[in-house]
Amino acid sequence: MGTGGEGRLYHGHFVGRPRPERGNQAKEGSAMSEVIQALLKCERVSFGPEDVAKLVAGFESAVTELGLKDRNDRETTQVAKLIIQLARDGHRDPKRLAERATAIVRGSS
Repeated sequence: MGTGGEGRLYHGHFVGRPRPERGNQAKEGSAMSEVIQALLKCERVSFGPEDVAKLVAGFESAVTELGLKDRNDRETTQVAKLIIQLARDGHRDPKRLAERATAIVRGSS
């Protein structure tokens, strides 16, 4: 369980330090993860820290699979928006989020 070092989402902002999960959580400060973090704040979407970590992991997997490297690229933002929408629809598994977003972008939904 928790060690006291867990972060909390408060009004769309992390308070404290998120606990790293397995190897697929985004590194703090990762340029690509900033894209989805910023959209979550702008759209005032409220997910808990564990869910945000899953969204970030799915997002980073999807942009890697799609070969996107520029965080300012329009397609990168679209992938982040897709991940958020899929999460709103109830999907939380990072692998599944990445697969669905990748399929949608490639037109094979």
